[in-house]
Amino acid sequence: MRKRNKKMILRLNEKEYQDLLEQAEQSGLPRSTYCREKFLAAEVIPAPTVDYGTLIIEVKRVGRLIELVLQKSNITGILDVPLLRNALEEAHGLNQKLWEVFQGNTANQNYSR
Repeated sequence: MRKRNKKMILRLNEKEYQDLLEQAEQSGLPRSTYCREKFLAAEVIPAPTVDYGTLIIEVKRVGRLIELVLQKSNITGILDVPLLRNALEEAHGLNQKLWEVFQGNTANQNYSR
């Protein structure tokens, strides 16, 4: 009885397939062994734990708020400082959240795509 009785289908384009064959040949391993070694040694990049849709909506909301403040000041000729300060504080807070999110999602990860 075989030690490995589970199969997986892997689809590659022609270039990927040729690269795989070449690398397996250079390693001196059979193709299946080479693939297995590569798969098992691969570093898995976890999926983001952040709802990017919500972040995008927040960025747009803060941007619209700042735009409204600037439109109002352009029309009236008077800058509503408290409203602008509030909008900028929200923008700063959102910037901080984004920074934390992207720092957390990219720490110790190598994106080679």
